[in-house]
Amino acid sequence: DLDSYTGVSISGTNIVTVRTNLSWRIWVASVDEPQKARPITSGGGLNYGLTWTSRNKIVFSSLDQDRLNIFRIDPDSSNRVPLTAVGDNYTPAASADGRYIVFASNRSGPFSIWRMNADDGGNPIQLTFGEGHFYPSVSPDNQWVAYDNVGSSAVSIWKVAMNGGDPIKVSEKYRMPVFSHDNQFIVGRYHLE
Repeated sequence: DLDSYTGVSISGTNIVTVRTNLSWRIWVASVDEPQKARPITSGGGLNYGLTWTSRNKIVFSSLDQDRLNIFRIDPDSSNRVPLTAVGDNYTPAASADGRYIVFASNRSGPFSIWRMNADDGGNPIQLTFGEGHFYPSVSPDNQWVAYDNVGSSAVSIWKVAMNGGDPIKVSEKYRMPVFSHDNQFIVGRYHLE
């Protein structure tokens, strides 16, 4: 059961609680006419990530068969394609050229950053080999993947080359990195301890 329950009270043989059932949908709308938004998919109570590729595909993470998997779909709701089927897979981010999707996955144990082909989910490559790596972001020049590291004693932002290699620490006490459009900066959310 994936519902949330709050406030439990017992009276004799009766139990009372408040059940919360979350559901979600992905909607597509024109910037000029947001009132004409239309749902293109719906699902259960969990959705961890959404990105729109430069090849006009929407990629999202959704609960499917008790695991979080990543799917690709066209903006008109056609051509829904599963891209992952192993482990839990979160927070997809598309490369600017539309060739790759990077994401957090526990398919090989601890959560690390992975890269796969955007078209079919093929050729998955593990980019990081630590634990607690989440929220990847791809640089506009497709050369770097920034991510947050919550597996160590201090929350920090790191980056690794799109083709893998030794990671480089960018900063401490920040999370959820995003590259600027000119590739000069990385913005992150400050993490208070």
